[in-house]
Amino acid sequence: MSEESFFEKNSNKANEDKEKVKFVTGYTNSPLSFGGRRRNEQLPEKLQQMKAIYNVFDRRLNSESYYFYRQGKFMEDYEENFEFKGVFNRFFPTYHIMTNDQLRGYFDFRTKIRKCINEDGDILSFVGINVSYLYVYIYEILNNIGIKDPEKGLEILKIIRNKCSKNAGIFENISKWIVDYIIYYDIPFGKNEEFFIDDSKTSGSNLGFLYDFDKMICEDKKRFDFLSFEEKKELSEKLFNAINSVSNYKFTSSAFYKKNTEDVFMGVLYCYTELSLFFKEHGFDSFFKKIFGEIQNYPYRMFYKAVFYDHLKRKDYVYEISSTCRFFCSDEVWYKYSFEINNKSVKTCSEILREIDRIMRKKFKFGKSLAPKFENMTLSGVIDSAIDKFITDKKKAMMPKIEIDMSKLQAIRDDSVHTRDKLIVDVDEYEDFSNSSDQTLDTGNGHIQVNTIEEDINNKVNKELDKKLKKETNPETYVNFEQISTKPGEGKIFSQNENTKNYQLDLSDDGLTILKLLLEGTDVKKYALENHLMLSIVISKINEAFYDEIGDVIIEFDGDNPILIEDYIGDVKEIIGE
Repeated sequence: MSEESFFEKNSNKANEDKEKVKFVTGYTNSPLSFGGRRRNEQLPEKLQQMKAIYNVFDRRLNSESYYFYRQGKFMEDYEENFEFKGVFNRFFPTYHIMTNDQLRGYFDFRTKIRKCINEDGDILSFVGINVSYLYVYIYEILNNIGIKDPEKGLEILKIIRNKCSKNAGIFENISKWIVDYIIYYDIPFGKNEEFFIDDSKTSGSNLGFLYDFDKMICEDKKRFDFLSFEEKKELSEKLFNAINSVSNYKFTSSAFYKKNTEDVFMGVLYCYTELSLFFKEHGFDSFFKKIFGEIQNYPYRMFYKAVFYDHLKRKDYVYEISSTCRFFCSDEVWYKYSFEINNKSVKTCSEILREIDRIMRKKFKFGKSLAPKFENMTLSGVIDSAIDKFITDKKKAMMPKIEIDMSKLQAIRDDSVHTRDKLIVDVDEYEDFSNSSDQTLDTGNGHIQVNTIEEDINNKVNKELDKKLKKETNPETYVNFEQISTKPGEGKIFSQNENTKNYQLDLSDDGLTILKLLLEGTDVKKYALENHLMLSIVISKINEAFYDEIGDVIIEFDGDNPILIEDYIGDVKEIIGE
């Protein structure tokens, strides 16, 4: 028996039970008041019919969502013009719990919001404090009430999400429901990948990329080695974003990342590659599985925290996101097949990214170094070697490429032979050359060794060849390689001698004065007031100026009082020469 048939049977039985109820003498039938509702006679006929659909005696699981769906479908084209001046504020709002005025007020609200969305108006401008009305409208879209095409419903959900971005609760809920909406109504994944990336625990698209890359490296390392440096660059950003999405380490806020973004992408790519190979060579299944464990099925709650009725009732349905993540429904029960990200996974990814940041700063001689915190010295060594390999490959890629037109080599050879023949000396011109024991020629000014003549000829031939090569080949390929600088990541620190350092800081005179006052323990608020300065802005610029050198903010606020962090006082004095 279908669920609809069951609900209808129970509804008929409930009506029969009501007919059997009799009142004793002295009492008359009168309408009951449920929370101040007006009598149905004051409602338009369509609304009265809608209210009659609901069976208050039905207490089965999911009955609330079932009747919401039936009532919504019955009213999906209804429009109302009713000025409601009250307030409606409920958790899990439905039609049934509304008073008559609230019900008419909702359909008036829905009429306006549909026009507002179509005309690209401001949704929150008239939602006001009746946010529960907005949730009822969102529930309707999730149930495809008033929606002919699911892709149109998805567009409406996106519009509401964007316009309600300032309301954290609505934004978070609707972001998760959009993912479920795409899966439930089988909307193509490709155009909507951004919504799955926002919540890596739900999507698995990032994990899928990491898993496939790890598998490729372990099965055939040559495929990676044969990639050009430019092809590796194309992979590097996507891999960085994938592993960074499951990390708590704010790598993108690092000063080194901001100055050397592409180098960070490539460094992470090389490190992940070497770590994968290291785990394979030492008998582990894979580096990826070491972090994220085994793939398996998990029960999945579709449209969690929403009033939603599973009206499609799928028996055998699969929605695949990646090789490591898919959602499927079997006999109306939903599951998610994926690796599950847990606290251990997040911790491991965070530690690895921080160690990469620390070692790259050291290798690139960038700013203030990070303190070592990574406990696994073996993996730290693997990361160190991987970054060295990246730097070597980067230097090779930066060297200019020399291209020679092979088709012109024969012409160059022919010209060189002609030049050589013209330079050959006829030995018959010299007397007694063949009888000379010391192989010398008398020129009247002394004696010249014969082998010197041969060397002279060879030198002239070589010069002619060199001129010819320069003329026939691309002049840009003749580069003085000693003049090429391939030192990566040079920062703002320049050594003057062994004991002294010069620093470049983007710091104003007022900023330097305030910094010195803080070192002296003097109240800087008075100075800021006398010089018409906004203290918070000056402090922010000081922190920004020192961030490249220290790698952290050096001044914090205690209430409205700026305080120089004690750990950095020595560094600050050194930098400003105090």
